[in-house]
Amino acid sequence: MYRGQAINYPTCTASLLRNLTLDEWTLKAQLTLERFRVAELELLMQKHPFMDVWKTRGYEVDWHGFAQHYGIPTTLLDLTSNVEVAAFLHVPIGTTENKSLLRLILELA
Repeated sequence: MYRGQAINYPTCTASLLRNLTLDEWTLKAQLTLERFRVAELELLMQKHPFMDVWKTRGYEVDWHGFAQHYGIPTTLLDLTSNVEVAAFLHVPIGTTENKSLLRLILELA
């Protein structure tokens, strides 16, 4: 399994749990905040016009996964069995330097 991340963390830990003191109350507070943030995002997105398209096509949204990819810390951890996908997730695309770096990573894999 591969993990596409731009920073080398000593362990694979979900974003919500990184740099967190592990006392019980802090953990419970963070988990509660995660639920509120995801619920608020879902309520906000229900008003987006594209949601009608998704619903008519029968798509369902994993709101925790959606939230994670829009900067909300969650308890989820992205893993892939595909090295190319991991390399793509690791390198922010947009500049020539980043595209060159992505090609280099794929060549080394």
